[in-house]
Amino acid sequence: MAPPQFPRYAFYLLFVASGFAGLIYESVWTHYLKLYLGHAAYAQSLVLIVFMGGMALGAAFCARFSTRIRNPLPAYAGD
Repeated sequence: MAPPQFPRYAFYLLFVASGFAGLIYESVWTHYLKLYLGHAAYAQSLVLIVFMGGMALGAAFCARFSTRIRNPLPAYAGD
């Protein structure tokens, strides 16, 4: 018995929802840090540094360990 196949648009919808949620979180963190740091430019810079730094660390981690994964899509989905 074959496992159920999800339609491709479901993956696209999940990617869009994930990106939208990330954008909302970035806006919320920027607002809170603006109140704490006192200036919007400092808050936006800090959020951008942390976001890009996390992306870089995640990419380095995945590049190191992704070669060992036979089927990367289920691993990415958390299967």
